[in-house]
Amino acid sequence: MINKNEFQRLEELKRYNVLFTPPEPEYDEIVKLASHICEAPISLITLIDKDIQWFKANIGLNDDSTKREDAFCSHTILDEEIMIVQDAIKDERFKDNPLVLNEPNIRFYAGVPLTTPKGFNLGSLCVIDRKPRELNDMQIETLKVLGKQVINLMTLKISHDNLKDANNNILSISEELLRINDVNNKLLSIIAHDIKSPLASISTTLDMFSDGELDKEEMEEIGKSLKEKINSTSIFLDNLLNWATSQFNSEKSNFTEFNLYESVNRVVTNWGYMFKNKNNDVENLLDKNTKVFFDNNLIKFVVRNILLNANKFTDNGNIKIIYNPVSNQLKIIDNGCGMKEETRKNLFNWEARVSTPGTQGESGSGLGLKVCYDMLKQNNADLTVESKVGEGSEFTIHLPSKK
Repeated sequence: MINKNEFQRLEELKRYNVLFTPPEPEYDEIVKLASHICEAPISLITLIDKDIQWFKANIGLNDDSTKREDAFCSHTILDEEIMIVQDAIKDERFKDNPLVLNEPNIRFYAGVPLTTPKGFNLGSLCVIDRKPRELNDMQIETLKVLGKQVINLMTLKISHDNLKDANNNILSISEELLRINDVNNKLLSIIAHDIKSPLASISTTLDMFSDGELDKEEMEEIGKSLKEKINSTSIFLDNLLNWATSQFNSEKSNFTEFNLYESVNRVVTNWGYMFKNKNNDVENLLDKNTKVFFDNNLIKFVVRNILLNANKFTDNGNIKIIYNPVSNQLKIIDNGCGMKEETRKNLFNWEARVSTPGTQGESGSGLGLKVCYDMLKQNNADLTVESKVGEGSEFTIHLPSKK
């Protein structure tokens, strides 16, 4: 006894998402009312799944399901009208049914199909008695009305769930738009302050030279400062680009196994002139065969930012780079001027972002370390710092567990 549209019917039943849900008073009240009006000891709201008949609401039975092959309601869903069995023991379809011969000893059955707006019968609202009998016209009509009420409740629940999902999606989109707007505001703030200022200074100097206000010797002297501003702005723009990318891109980086010593050494070599200008000795103390599984470009980006930060706040000092293979931690330690506890605690906090001059008055945006922190976090890594004024700082890159 399978409907030709059984697959679609089961899909519709699944869509209603009511199978095996907890009892709900709205449905319990309907079976109580049906039982009272029809003067029947048993009333059920049934849902017919592939192999079982499950009771959404139940009065008069101890079980919460039966086999589908034994269910009277399996016959009910094959038609659009109410199905009435006045005496099951005399009905060829049910006289040998286990539910007739044994508990609950069904004799009388009346069930209306629960028909969805798409025309699929999901189950039935039925009343059952242990003795042969009939229903009067009023009871039949009431049972039909209550059956429609059951499907209305189920359809309302779908609408409510869909509305809830739509509302959650709207809230999620709204939060994302607010976040993007916040990012845009931060970008505009950065561009207005941290880029416009050095560019204006460079432009003014070039205008003065063009107008003859500066001679060649003065220009050469100022040129050193301009070169520093250009380098600083270039680093800043790179940090800004990486930060903006991290804010709009939720995808993970490209993890591969690579030689960490070589990557660190490349950064140290590329920026060696800046360390030399401040007479700082940078020591790469990693084993030359050290390999890690992470994003190589991200590591070089983070190491560069931390090294340049250490160089900024260190004069005639020492910067060491060490790696602990057991904890998978990369440390960069300097013996520079260090930082106050309040500064350390807010180092990765955007709202507390400040630009602190270096030991030789070097400028900065306060953005680089924040970018490093965010990007490491996005890739299951971390960045922490310990520091004491007058003793120096220790930055630790906590790489994720090895593959």
